[in-house]
Amino acid sequence: MEIEKSKMSILDMVAAGKITPDEGVELLEALKASQPKKAGKNAYDPRGTRKVADLREALFDVGLDDVGFDEIDHLMNLGLTEKVVEEMNALGFTSDSLNHWSEIAIHGVRPAMIKAFRDAGFGDLSLDDLIECKIHNITPEFIMPFREMGCESLSLEDLVELRIHNVEAEIFATFRRELGLDMSLEDVIEFKIHGVSPSYVKGIKEIGFEDITAEEIVECKIHEITLEFLQQMQGTGLVFTIEELIEYRIHGVKPDFVRQFQETFSGAFDHEDILAAAIHHIPVDYLKSFYDAGFVDWRVDDILVFSTNQIPADYVKAMHVVGIKDAREIKKAFLDGVSIDDIQTIFASNEEHLNP
Repeated sequence: MEIEKSKMSILDMVAAGKITPDEGVELLEALKASQPKKAGKNAYDPRGTRKVADLREALFDVGLDDVGFDEIDHLMNLGLTEKVVEEMNALGFTSDSLNHWSEIAIHGVRPAMIKAFRDAGFGDLSLDDLIECKIHNITPEFIMPFREMGCESLSLEDLVELRIHNVEAEIFATFRRELGLDMSLEDVIEFKIHGVSPSYVKGIKEIGFEDITAEEIVECKIHEITLEFLQQMQGTGLVFTIEELIEYRIHGVKPDFVRQFQETFSGAFDHEDILAAAIHHIPVDYLKSFYDAGFVDWRVDDILVFSTNQIPADYVKAMHVVGIKDAREIKKAFLDGVSIDDIQTIFASNEEHLNP
């Protein structure tokens, strides 16, 4: 503590002109020599006495009169100088708080930066705002192109998000200009997060989805819907919505499966049928056996109850012929081992009783 007071006394004498900076250096050298050596690259160099004294005086002028020698030395090592304090004070960024000046020093907030923001029309930034800008490398040069595109109300939070996700004004302009999307900043940030490129969006629109929304594009990317997948699906002859294609992708419905449906049934089944068949792993050939057996009005959901146990279409038809049409009864009979021959025998017996 005594050493600290001695250092401050020497600095006070230099600042007051009672001794020259050289004499101050000699006194601090002598003081230093009388104490254990301070290790580290930031150990105080007495040759900087004049600068330390000037910085202390500048801080004193803004109301910081209780700062210690080591604190001043630390601020100076971080790049804070008398000139910076004076210019920051003139710009209105002043305080009698040591933490205030430490933040300025640590984050490299300098008068030139503040002037550049003010010249660009950003005169209402606080110190915290400037520190945030410094941390994320937000400059007037980064902001102005967005403003020129009509984004006048960008908040600092918006700018930080843009920087974090590496969204430049150029790519935003590309989405708006070349792709004709009425996009918001939130949309382009989502695009960047999910790896949506202008070429991907342009490709989707060229395939035929002109009215696709930004949200749908992100969903397509999330579910790994490629341009090749879209082209192949369009090639099946069916007309799809983006929502249906996403459902197909989620459940692993492939273009070949859809094409097989189209070739087999000539459009007799719709998207819900195709999706249900894929989800429940019902082969197209199995569905066709019911279609060929005369159940042309049935949907996949009607056949599903039989597919679980692979009940043949001929068996179901035989049951219908004898008047048993309840799916649960047919399934029970099949599981109980009732054969088609049994059914036909019962039917023939009934016919004999009815027509003796």
